[in-house]
Amino acid sequence: AASQTSITVTITVTKQTATVAAPDVSVVYGQKVDLPITVTGSAATPTGHVKVLYGSQSLGSVKLSNGTATLVIPAKSLDPGGRALSLNYTGDSVYAEATGTATVTVTKAAAKITDKVVDGPIKVNTPGAKLAVTVSASGVTPTGTVTVLVGSQTLTGTLAHGQVTVDLPEFSTPGKVAARIDYAGDDYVEDRKSTRLNSSHITI
Repeated sequence: AASQTSITVTITVTKQTATVAAPDVSVVYGQKVDLPITVTGSAATPTGHVKVLYGSQSLGSVKLSNGTATLVIPAKSLDPGGRALSLNYTGDSVYAEATGTATVTVTKAAAKITDKVVDGPIKVNTPGAKLAVTVSASGVTPTGTVTVLVGSQTLTGTLAHGQVTVDLPEFSTPGKVAARIDYAGDDYVEDRKSTRLNSSHITI
């Protein structure tokens, strides 16, 4: 009888290649970021999770549904500027792990300035009147310095909790004095220049 020979054959089956992507998005500092993520492949719809990193900082992980997911990045997680994020797909039974990138551009928040004369009214040759200045922005409390230009005089102050009060000078004659407020901005809030006082003038 003829002898039989057995041959062992090793078959290597590799996983399919997936692509993970997200659009570049822009957001104002102090607001959350909604980052839509899509994982695609040539076979079945990818399942599993996508982890998002900024450098070594984890911004969160989302579970795919029909190959898509949206990661909500909390407000203030990213400083102003262009921030390159890493998208790390964990793979599943069909697809291998995959990586991608997306850029989130964070712009500084816009400043709003309001003012009010306190300890007034302002009288000729009478000290004591002050100007209370408030600088506000959506989602963040501004810091930094405020410059008040009253006539030919320049007054400066540093914000605390978004507010500062400066002493107004004495005025020797009655009438109206042109005035404006400049905010220097900080790391998270834009500067604001040449903002006139609420009344545009100080009345003496």
